[in-house]
Amino acid sequence: MTPEQIERIFDLFYSDKTEGKGLGLSSLFAIAKQHNGFIQVDSKIGVGSSFTVFFPSVVYRDGADLNRSNGTDPGSSKGRVLLADDDARIPTLIASILEGEGFTLTNTADGREALKRVEEDGARYDLFVLDCTMPKLSGTDVYRQIRSAGLTAPIVLISGYH
Repeated sequence: MTPEQIERIFDLFYSDKTEGKGLGLSSLFAIAKQHNGFIQVDSKIGVGSSFTVFFPSVVYRDGADLNRSNGTDPGSSKGRVLLADDDARIPTLIASILEGEGFTLTNTADGREALKRVEEDGARYDLFVLDCTMPKLSGTDVYRQIRSAGLTAPIVLISGYH
């Protein structure tokens, strides 16, 4: 991209293509800004562009957040995470990140399996990561069931689709 294009790519409705609405990058910019983050753009004409999104790190000082005691040895795990995603590649990626940071990860292959785990003992999880577009039962449906069960742990909804 040219420097002039880079200056405008985060503007609402800006697009230099005939297709598209110019909402994607402006939405990304708004999300990053709302979370006190920023986006770094590196671009070379004829080569390509890369976007790096930076978010501030979060430090949990209260043991009730992701360090609460849930029956595990507090020194061995920062918390338990339930992941539901039907794409077999995603759990490997997320596991490498979360387990590397000291979290214990439980993988489920679809929404029904995740909901079964929630019904069995949902209170033991400190975080839920749910794919929005799974067969059998979507992540948003699982989200609703988690909340209707009175569980208040954070929930992250993810998707590979725009």
